[in-house]
Amino acid sequence: MSLCPAQTTMFWVGLAVLATFETFWFFLARQLIGRLCSVTSGIAVEGRCIRRYASEGSEGNTYWPHHGADAPG
Repeated sequence: MSLCPAQTTMFWVGLAVLATFETFWFFLARQLIGRLCSVTSGIAVEGRCIRRYASEGSEGNTYWPHHGADAPG
């Protein structure tokens, strides 16, 4: 069975589109796996508390927000 030139062209175009989408999805999967690993690995960084204060919430709860050296506010 012989393919005509139009069928051959369509085959190569389809193969190129498939390879492009495969590369795109592979890149997205790698990004997702990397982000999930960093979230679940429990990475911790050192910090220094500069200011601490108590505030009371509307339901009577006491909150202790911490502000680090590079935190706003």
